[in-house]
Amino acid sequence: MRRCLFLFTTSLLFFANAGCPTAGDDGNDGAQGIPGPAGPQGPGGAQGPGGAPGLDCWDVNGNRVGDAAEDVNRDGVFDARDCAALVDLDLDGIDDVRDNCLLLSNANQTDADGDRVGDACDRCPGVNDATDANLDGVPDCLVSARLLIGVNPFDTVRPGGVPNFEFELTDGAAHVWDLESRGYVSDGRHIGNVFDDGFDGGFELYVDGTEFPSLTSADLEDEREVVYGPRTVADLSVTRKVFVSPTHGFARWLTIVQNTTSEFRAWELETVVNHGSDESNDLVLRSSSGDQAIDSGDTWWVNAQDASEDPAVGGFVAADDLEKIGDEIHANSLVVLPPGGRAIYIGYLAMRSPVGGLTTGNNVADLLALMKELESFPIVAPQYLEGLSQAELNGLGNYGGNVAIEGKVGSAKESGEVLIHNLTNGQQRTVRARRDGSWSAAIAGQTGDSIRFDTGRYVGTTVAPAAAE
Repeated sequence: MRRCLFLFTTSLLFFANAGCPTAGDDGNDGAQGIPGPAGPQGPGGAQGPGGAPGLDCWDVNGNRVGDAAEDVNRDGVFDARDCAALVDLDLDGIDDVRDNCLLLSNANQTDADGDRVGDACDRCPGVNDATDANLDGVPDCLVSARLLIGVNPFDTVRPGGVPNFEFELTDGAAHVWDLESRGYVSDGRHIGNVFDDGFDGGFELYVDGTEFPSLTSADLEDEREVVYGPRTVADLSVTRKVFVSPTHGFARWLTIVQNTTSEFRAWELETVVNHGSDESNDLVLRSSSGDQAIDSGDTWWVNAQDASEDPAVGGFVAADDLEKIGDEIHANSLVVLPPGGRAIYIGYLAMRSPVGGLTTGNNVADLLALMKELESFPIVAPQYLEGLSQAELNGLGNYGGNVAIEGKVGSAKESGEVLIHNLTNGQQRTVRARRDGSWSAAIAGQTGDSIRFDTGRYVGTTVAPAAAE
């Protein structure tokens, strides 16, 4: 009898079945072999569309970085409190940091030519407003002519051999402004021969005692503004711009200065208004402080006390020191600038006939009303700001109101007082709210100043924003 032998090992089990087949059994399958290499991976499916990551409300430029300017309340933290502190001067729902028309409501923010100036306030539609060859803050598209000035009919030559010239522009009240080669009004007259000799020199400019030079050319921008310079005076780059209103009776001066040296520097700017009345006393008809004297805090004056054939004239200007010497007003300001720093100073002149008496005549009353309207600058009627770029308006220095702040309806008590405090320079002023609880104010300051307001209902702090370029 044949026996079948079973052998066991510790690891494998074999069946020794030689000679002992089982009917119909063809044996077991062998062990599985080593797996072959994996085949190539198939292509992945395309990622489905996803929503764009959200932006924090304070990330106004959308770069996903907390920039210093976006810490609006200056607490060192970027959060929703910064959004609440944003200012919206034109009340269009777009805060001033992002608004491409800072002073004109344009909630849609459309900008067809892509120059970062909204269509609603674009002075050069279809052209980049930033193109400005002479760096005076006015787009080149508004330069309508270059005035190549020759000698005047009398062939007058001033010391230094520079020919004198005059260029005349007439304002909306028929006053003729004869603009001299150094950027001031020489005489001033009424086109109907009601008067002449309003000035013996209106807004002459000196830098550290050096007079702004006579020029032989100037730019005429937008047919209403004559631009002198830039010229270097006492190491300071100076541009003078004189705008004559086409609709109202005044002229406006801008003095744009820039430090082109490599050091912090200080300069003394002096603007002189020489009245044509030639009086020898120090009285004025009226000043912004309500008296008949020029004080350091005054911003405007009206001069007409001699009741002669010479017209009444008025001036509006802010300065560190304002004084009247004889028939001249001297406005002095100290400008301190870092390398590359720029500042802009503004002033207005107007003239009227004193027909009907100095204190009762309609023309003089109109002149006084004009000066009063300028007190709240820059929150003034649009005609006073015509032709000013946003960069010029927000770049104003040494002024009684170049930072504007405004409260919406109901933000203050009805006709209540609102206290405004510029925490950066210490300036304070109080204004009265309107009957609907809205309010507006202008206070001395500049871009970046921290402005605190107390309306009786709300207390808050905001930062004066930069103008859109």
